[in-house]
Amino acid sequence: MKHKIKGLSGSRPTVSFRCDHCHGGLMASLREAGQSTDCPTCGATIAVPGERELAEWTRHRADEERAADQKKAELGQTSELWCSNLEALAWYVREDVRKRSDAADIQDGRIQKNDQRAANRSWSIDMAGTLIVAAIASLMAFIALPLLIQIERNTRATPAAPQEPP
Repeated sequence: MKHKIKGLSGSRPTVSFRCDHCHGGLMASLREAGQSTDCPTCGATIAVPGERELAEWTRHRADEERAADQKKAELGQTSELWCSNLEALAWYVREDVRKRSDAADIQDGRIQKNDQRAANRSWSIDMAGTLIVAAIASLMAFIALPLLIQIERNTRATPAAPQEPP
């Protein structure tokens, strides 16, 4: 019996054929191939053709479903791998941020210590300057004091010149 199959690539292929008795056109689902159906025109019982095509289509669909299942499994593994990679990446990012934060804290501590050292040096320099000035003043006093004392002694020891009456 001559027949045509349509829609093999879809999920509902059909078979078109003619009645053996009245030659009227009939259409049935390919899934009905090998089963009997009644001709709507003459009422004769006819076998739906396409058993070979049904077997091929079924085998093809099973292969497609296996391939789809395999692809889903691969995608599942890939997505699990991506998820674990994303989790690892997130961990590395968190660690990097934490380490950078720790480094910034350490750097801030170093800056504070350096500022404190600079302030201490400044105080030390100021204090040393003050001490040096005080030492110089003390030395000058020790050097100048005996001179002043000597000058005063000399002035007392020298008699004053008599003043003439006017």
